[in-house]
Amino acid sequence: MRKAGAVLHRRSVGATLSVLLAFTLTPTLTASAQGRSAHQTGSAPSVNNIQVDVSSSTSVIVVAAVDPNGLATTYDVKYGANGSFGESTPELAAGSGTTVESVSVPLGGLSPGVTYEAQLEATNAAGSTLSAVVPFSTTSSGAGPTGPGPSGPGGNTVSPLASPLTVLGTAGSPDALIGVSCWSSGCWAVGARGASLSSDRPLVERWTGRGFAPAAPPSGAGAALYSVSCPSAVGCVAVGRQAPNVYAAEWVEGRWRQLAVPSPRTPNGDILTSVSCVSVRYCWAVGYTDGSSTGMAALFEFWNGRTWHVAGAPHPPTSMLNAVSCISQSDCWAGGASDAFPQAGSPLLEHWNGRVWTLASLAMPSLKMEGIATVGCTAASSCWAVVGATRSNRVVHEVNGRWVLVSNDAVIDESGGNAVACASASTCWFVGYGMSVVRWGSMGWTTGQQLFNVGGGLRGVSCLATGECVAVGVAMNFHTDAPSSMRASAYLLRST
Repeated sequence: MRKAGAVLHRRSVGATLSVLLAFTLTPTLTASAQGRSAHQTGSAPSVNNIQVDVSSSTSVIVVAAVDPNGLATTYDVKYGANGSFGESTPELAAGSGTTVESVSVPLGGLSPGVTYEAQLEATNAAGSTLSAVVPFSTTSSGAGPTGPGPSGPGGNTVSPLASPLTVLGTAGSPDALIGVSCWSSGCWAVGARGASLSSDRPLVERWTGRGFAPAAPPSGAGAALYSVSCPSAVGCVAVGRQAPNVYAAEWVEGRWRQLAVPSPRTPNGDILTSVSCVSVRYCWAVGYTDGSSTGMAALFEFWNGRTWHVAGAPHPPTSMLNAVSCISQSDCWAGGASDAFPQAGSPLLEHWNGRVWTLASLAMPSLKMEGIATVGCTAASSCWAVVGATRSNRVVHEVNGRWVLVSNDAVIDESGGNAVACASASTCWFVGYGMSVVRWGSMGWTTGQQLFNVGGGLRGVSCLATGECVAVGVAMNFHTDAPSSMRASAYLLRST
């Protein structure tokens, strides 16, 4: 089955465990960015500085500054065309603080070339406050994101690649979706609620056909999920960490439940970064142990439907694994880095032939390579990987055990390469930081970077039987990068 998406960016391999594992963004804000509004504690919320960033013919993002004034506050956006506010987004939480919170709300499913109006409403126990009404116009059909596309067999091309799905926010802490896995007609996405290792809780959301809706997560205070694999609609396995140990859960009999999984319990903590299942009784998960010391080592664990087992495999010095993808019980690839502490290291590829894991070679002598960010397989003996190379990324393709460079152009720049999924044998999507999206198809490379012109990034991608693919990650208000503006996000990718 296709792998849901890698967890780690190649530049992170020398970081501490908290930096490597948690998809949490905690930048220091300038005084002007933090900004306090004039308020009276316990009063209705304040709303200021509303604006709309138009990024495509069918989607925009609304950003504003909300001050809860010391009371638990929620907000939503009402919008519509022709003077009507007939549509409304789900309510999101702005917290209960006394400082300005930068909030961002994506609006999707809009019509190309139409003028709309939007208004944000914030509500707490003391009352509601409406923002100013802001008019905006979507671009004409086909306009989409702009910018130079990398060269490839089809030349430079840019096209709109995504429209937003609805992802419901969770009251309280910011959320992040990190992994996703789709079957013929649905998807599960997983991630974490909370902004630190100590406050994380598992987050699971299911695609309803129109958007994602939250579901009851497995138990596990301090746990986060980084990858999920769904070989069918009735069975899924997800993995991550519950500091300082590995963590796993499964979707079975209509609910998520935590699984007992062995952890090596090394001094600096252990992590499972990726899982790939051929069936609900045959899954490989990979990661690493002792993540912030010279003792770190690649970790392989196997699920037989009843129990997890730590498996033996080659362990190059200070190695780590970011991704695994299995096509059958005798054909899996795992990718990561060796010599990964304290620097980025060298690419590490390992292959499972049904009996043993063995090291594989990747011959690219003209490039200084720094590790495998993600691996995704579409059919027997046909896999893709993103390789770090000299402050950029390259895509390589495996056919019958031999890995070859797809293009010498750095088509996946430093902001890309977190995950890969293929809608068919000839069309693959690569997603990464900065909301970057790159597609490889019969016409070469097509790019659509920074889909909503916001911070954060895409962490996972998986494809439906329809040929459409779903990418998940976290969006942030790009004006401030405030951690409180983190919101789980998901996008539907369609070939144009």
